[in-house]
Amino acid sequence: MPKKFKVIWVITCVVIVLGFIVTSIRFQVEQGREAHIRRAEESRLVYEAKLAKRKAAMELVRMVENVRELVASGKNAEAIKLAEKVVDKDPENALARTWWAVALVNQKKVDEAIEMFKASVAKDPNQAKTYHFWGLILTKLGHHQEAIDKYENALLLEPESSNGYTYWGAALGRMERHKEAVEKLSKAIDLNPFNELAYGVLVDSYFHLGDYAQAWETVKNARKQKLKVPEATLSRLQNMSPE
Repeated sequence: MPKKFKVIWVITCVVIVLGFIVTSIRFQVEQGREAHIRRAEESRLVYEAKLAKRKAAMELVRMVENVRELVASGKNAEAIKLAEKVVDKDPENALARTWWAVALVNQKKVDEAIEMFKASVAKDPNQAKTYHFWGLILTKLGHHQEAIDKYENALLLEPESSNGYTYWGAALGRMERHKEAVEKLSKAIDLNPFNELAYGVLVDSYFHLGDYAQAWETVKNARKQKLKVPEATLSRLQNMSPE
């Protein structure tokens, strides 16, 4: 083969090889670019899904808070309608069911309320509020030992709950177990020296035990904290043992 043709052949081969290399590089770059775009799009979709989920969760929290506010305002029918909407959106929402139950209690639909408390606990057994409210209803119904069981459940979840011990003490008082009531109510005041309800019930407990001196001492301690003891409690104590 003439030298001229050899040179042309070599150059052609080099050009072909270089063309192949360039094409291969371009292909790999294009593939990398497409993969990058795909990963970016996947990341965007994941982020948007998380953001939407977070917004939905925050909206549910706001709705449950609105249910609570409606119950506190005495707008029980509206509270129940809103609670139903929350449960439709989030069937596992326990707290909405708890406030729903409280609204039912306010409407004097006690049997329905108890079933709703049960439904709330079935969805989430770790809500102390549910047990507190459920216990209060049972106390009103005269089911004091069942109520105490609920308060105990609540205190397992919130051991520092002053109200939990107060409700427990009040239930014990209704059962005329006044010494035990004093123990629970004293614990309630230790946890929260400004628990006005606990002072009032504790005065009653000492009164029923005939320990009028300690009852007046409790009144004195309440007054130091600028707390009021119910007039009926003070009147009963005053009649038996004038201050």
